[in-house]
Amino acid sequence: AKACMVGRPYLYGLAAGGEAGVDRMLSLVGDEVRRDMVLLGTPTLDDIGPHHLRDSEKTQRYPANR
Repeated sequence: AKACMVGRPYLYGLAAGGEAGVDRMLSLVGDEVRRDMVLLGTPTLDDIGPHHLRDSEKTQRYPANR
């Protein structure tokens, strides 16, 4: 992916709290991104790459065909 979009959370924030709800949602998403970057050991967004992803089909705990 070249981009990741956040479409619905702002609508939930808007519905729940108007402009303040959207501001709160943006704060929460920003906090999550910063926390995840710390856990990944990536100081900048540019440091995040394909090597930080895993193929879920290769790492399934319980394969569909046993």
